[in-house]
Amino acid sequence: PSPPVPSPPVPSPPVPSPTDPSSVPVSPAAVPVPQSCVVKITKKDGTVLHSLGIAESAVPFGVWSPSNGRLFALGASNLLYSWEFSPGGSVPPTTTPPTTTPPTTTPPTTTQLPNSILSLVALDETTLMMVTADRKAVVWQFKTPANAELVPDHPLATAINGAGPVDVVRISPDRLMACSVVQDAATGTTSLKLWNVTQAKLAGAFERDRKDQLAMLNSDRELRRNQATLERSKALVADNEKVLLAEQAAVKAAQTSQEKAAEVLAAKEKEMQAAVQGIADHEKSMAETKLAMDAAMLKLTQLTTELEPKKKALTELEKQSAESKSMLENAKQSLTGTEENQKAAVIKLEERKQNVEKQNEVLTAVQVKNASLKTAHAAVRFSMQSVTFSGRDKIAATRVAEKTLTNVLDFFSVETLERVDSRSVAQPITSAAELAAMVQDVRNSWQQESKMDSPSIVMDRAIALAFSPDGATLAIGSGLASRNGQLAIVKVADGSMIATMPDLHSDTIFGLAYSPDGRWLASCGADKMTKLLNAQTFEIAKLFEGHTHHVLGLAWQEDANRLATASSDTTVKIWDIEKGESIKTITGFGTEVTSLAFIGSTADTVSSTMNNLVRIHDSNTGKQNKQFGPTADSLYSVVASPNGKYIVATGQEGIARVWNVEDGKLVAEWK
Repeated sequence: PSPPVPSPPVPSPPVPSPTDPSSVPVSPAAVPVPQSCVVKITKKDGTVLHSLGIAESAVPFGVWSPSNGRLFALGASNLLYSWEFSPGGSVPPTTTPPTTTPPTTTPPTTTQLPNSILSLVALDETTLMMVTADRKAVVWQFKTPANAELVPDHPLATAINGAGPVDVVRISPDRLMACSVVQDAATGTTSLKLWNVTQAKLAGAFERDRKDQLAMLNSDRELRRNQATLERSKALVADNEKVLLAEQAAVKAAQTSQEKAAEVLAAKEKEMQAAVQGIADHEKSMAETKLAMDAAMLKLTQLTTELEPKKKALTELEKQSAESKSMLENAKQSLTGTEENQKAAVIKLEERKQNVEKQNEVLTAVQVKNASLKTAHAAVRFSMQSVTFSGRDKIAATRVAEKTLTNVLDFFSVETLERVDSRSVAQPITSAAELAAMVQDVRNSWQQESKMDSPSIVMDRAIALAFSPDGATLAIGSGLASRNGQLAIVKVADGSMIATMPDLHSDTIFGLAYSPDGRWLASCGADKMTKLLNAQTFEIAKLFEGHTHHVLGLAWQEDANRLATASSDTTVKIWDIEKGESIKTITGFGTEVTSLAFIGSTADTVSSTMNNLVRIHDSNTGKQNKQFGPTADSLYSVVASPNGKYIVATGQEGIARVWNVEDGKLVAEWK
């Protein structure tokens, strides 16, 4: 080794004059030096393909253009960096894989932005949308790779800003939809709005937590049910008032009839008394005449001749008097019966009025509850840390549950603007990248929550299931063919038995359904019978007979006053619960009707059949409105979404098909 070469002497800095501030030396440590930051491009397995070094302390945001031909990154110094790549986003072959020190590429083009940026998305190859620190959406257009300009009146930015402050904007993979996120610092809640990018207009908003949505849905349903029940009770009161008026008219008519009968009887009795007096006078005259018989024989003969018609007249009057007495007695009995009917009608009317008052109280309570829910949840009730598109059709967002303070991952449907799934996650997610990775992990994960050992609950196959409206109990239908139909009621929480009815039906139970108001549990089976049980006491309240073959399925209308049943006898029957009778039989299926459901809160039913078709009927008229299919094989089950927009049917093929109710289009197949 060569001997060390002495360093040249470093001159001492001049000693500043106490009176000359400009001569004070500046320490090198006082000058800010940008730190080196590396943007890495990696494979999904973590292999680093490329490293891009820039003089920044951090890179808050980075996005690819739609073709992956350009990468944009925003530095902490508010400098926008842009790198060009070959078509498809492949890495230029000029660099080698990193070893200990990642290599860098040709310096990127840069643009200095005037404001701090909160989020960044690429609308197309040369257009970026940013959210600035003043919570405004702005759009920058790259005229040349090194020259980006602000687009002051971009339609999408104008539309988003017109809806109020914005904190984050995300865009779907196809660049057709965007989602804006707004955090309300005062309430700690966050709102999501969905935007159509090409039309630059609001497509909708996600406004409520899943539980809030369900609470509102159930509250609205409860409100409609109580309103319908109240209207029916008012109609019954009106009917009873008509009956009372009729009974009062009948009482008045009976009183009038009685008065007329009494008048007729008095007249007849008066005539009879006159006749009796006339006979007495006549007999007196006869006696006097007999004393003078010799002198008045001719007169006696004449009087004797006149006597017979008078006796006949008396007999007729006695007969008429008896009839009048009978009429009077009948009138009295009729009056008594009519008065009893009137009393019963008054009692019934009073009961109906009291029932209306009670239902008014219930309705008022439900309205208060409904209004309270709407007031309490008028603001958005979820609070997200991160939001991203999960494919084209869903938006994923994380939040902290308000009560449990656990981390939750929510999925929203872009089409329906409804929350479609929620999952608990172990740790907070604080970036879109973490969220994207989490979405891939949990998108299709389902876990068994609990298991009930059916052999200890029912004696044979569990064929029918129904949750109570509050979700606390589960009804299970079973039974041995041609021997019995068993019903078991268990607690959902622990599977413990609440009640069991081994012989509810004389053959296997095929269908169970709780009424929407939770009052009734309906069952049907192979014995052609449909039974209505009190959901609290499990006593049989009503029995519906009329089907001539197995009853395979049943469904409740939203107002809980109608029940529909599907049968192997190729018909659907609609039953009025209060009357306890069938009010409509729907025909024309031509084969077994295997399952059915009411659509939303309407009177329409959707049914599945063994001839591979799904049909929608108006339960009031029995008219078929729509038909879906045919499928390749028999259908066993059909359901409608709670909002009535979709129906799903499945059968022998093992394929679940989803149709849009409005336009009849097949929108999905799940295999």
